[in-house]
Amino acid sequence: MNFSVGKFNIPDVIVDQVSADLGVPILELEDMGLNRERLINLAIVPSLRLYWCYYPIILKKEYPITSSVDIEFPDDDVFNVAMARVAVLQNGTKLGKNPFINEVIMRKYSSSRSYGKTPDGRDPYVTTSVRISELAESQSYINLSKAGNFNIDIDNRRLWGYSNVQGNLVVNWAKYSRDWGKVRFEHESDVVDVAKMYALRFIGGIRGQSDPNTGVTADGSGFIQRADQIEQSILENKWKAKKPLIVMH
Repeated sequence: MNFSVGKFNIPDVIVDQVSADLGVPILELEDMGLNRERLINLAIVPSLRLYWCYYPIILKKEYPITSSVDIEFPDDDVFNVAMARVAVLQNGTKLGKNPFINEVIMRKYSSSRSYGKTPDGRDPYVTTSVRISELAESQSYINLSKAGNFNIDIDNRRLWGYSNVQGNLVVNWAKYSRDWGKVRFEHESDVVDVAKMYALRFIGGIRGQSDPNTGVTADGSGFIQRADQIEQSILENKWKAKKPLIVMH
């Protein structure tokens, strides 16, 4: 799995927004040693890679477990596990040999109603029995460390281990995308700014190098300072509350 290798879908308007802080259209990207493809590779791709580490696309799956577990990452875009927990069977319920009956049992103790959302058309205050049922369901979850021993093998792309309880292993797989359209609306401007940060640091670094022919060094400090401001505003002030899942390569 290599995020940077592949075809990226980046709209022209995003490229224009990122390049605006570099002085485009007064200056041309070519005047700064850049073009559209290079700007995408050096600024926008790294910003997306960093973004997915903080705000991955979530693919939710559930797996019946009775003993050992060895689950491959479900598709090529999955790069880690965002969350995993066990929904245990209650009241001594046990799985049998009939897969259809097992499916009914597992659905009964599924996590599909565990996220605090009220299904359409249901009054959340309708009856006491509903609240008791939901409370019992929330209590059916136990920490993975108490349920057994589970490990994430990033290199071989699998989740493996064993369980000492019967139930459902609920996994939120973390995915990335090379399509800009998958960035959440409320995060889009932040990701644009992070891309600007990478672009500004590139230009600032280039300007800070002396010309081998003339020995003249341009001043790139303004670009570096602007990049530092973006890092402070976005990465440290906005994203610092979330821990990145993993650094992708």
